[in-house]
Amino acid sequence: MIARLDNNITTAAIKTLDGVIHTLPRPARHHTLIRLCVEKGYPKPIKGEQGFLTDSGKFCDRVVAKEIAKRMNQWRTKDYIHLEELTSEELW
Repeated sequence: MIARLDNNITTAAIKTLDGVIHTLPRPARHHTLIRLCVEKGYPKPIKGEQGFLTDSGKFCDRVVAKEIAKRMNQWRTKDYIHLEELTSEELW
């Protein structure tokens, strides 16, 4: 279920297995965050969950993020790149 406060997707994020959420201001993409994690010393391949942060600071996976982005009409293009999951390319 999506909380009412989760009005917009604001940034791409990765939640690593230790529970730390890594993010950078947009237009950072997930591959940028993977490099950030490697620079921080996380072992390759980076393990965890790719997703997004909402404007309320909540981490959500790509599927939930897609629902939020659809509801808020947050599209850079008219085409959906992936039907089930959100990618940052669809937003910025």
